Amino acid sequence: MDVRTLLRWPLWALSGRFRKAAYARARPWLAKRGPCVLRCSGILMEVDFSENGDYRLFVRGKLESAVQAVILSVLAPGATFFDVGANRGYFALLAADRAGPGGRAWAFEPEPENTKRIRRNFALNPGLAVTLEPVAVSSMAGEATFMAGDNSGHGSIVEGFEVAAGRPITVPTVSLDGYLEENGIDRVDVMKMDIEGAEVQAIEGMASGLPAGRYGDIIIEWHGSHHGELGTRPAQALELLVSSGYDLFVIERRRKTEPIKPEAVPAERVHLFCRASRS
Repeated sequence: MDVRTLLRWPLWALSGRFRKAAYARARPWLAKRGPCVLRCSGILMEVDFSENGDYRLFVRGKLESAVQAVILSVLAPGATFFDVGANRGYFALLAADRAGPGGRAWAFEPEPENTKRIRRNFALNPGLAVTLEPVAVSSMAGEATFMAGDNSGHGSIVEGFEVAAGRPITVPTVSLDGYLEENGIDRVDVMKMDIEGAEVQAIEGMASGLPAGRYGDIIIEWHGSHHGELGTRPAQALELLVSSGYDLFVIERRRKTEPIKPEAVPAERVHLFCRASRS
């Protein structure tokens, strides 16, 4: 056992404020020893202490607990899952583990360093049915300029998007409708989407499949503050979801969801649970 894993339990026992302070003091020592492999929510993940987000994986053994709870609540055995904006592949692996032998998960991630991490994490879990697609999801197939930041979770194809230490790279793009057709996938049962403002373009690329019922429940990290260059398109994307039979909910802390109307979706970042009609 890596000696660093012994720190997880005393850190977890502390209250939130003291836990973060203790981790901040321990982080330089943890990072100096390089990444380590930990079991998180039943799957193995490489934890890199140079990444801010890996604090939660190390101490809590999970990411975005409220979002994770919603995803797991709607995933059934044998489900097909799309992780759009997969980052390190955590949710794709989690979904593949929950869906079981008859299920399958896809991870869409264009950032090259992230795709390397995804491949390493997939290799740590060889029994799970997961597929990596190193592409950005947008409204159509082609290419786009992706602004990658110094944090693995911050990067976008949205025009005008700026991040600290941002560097532009050219990445291939796909639409989800086109991807389903090209790969013979009838339906995506559950989808998680976190693509830093490009969720509007991604929904536009689902315009045929949404009303046809080819997508089930969708969990979206809605980045309203990144939509300034898109005019009325964000509102139209939400209306497309509603007209296709979806009920919208805000995912709040402590795993609660509250219904919301499209016009009430706030400008700041919020997690939306788009529940497909059960009729």
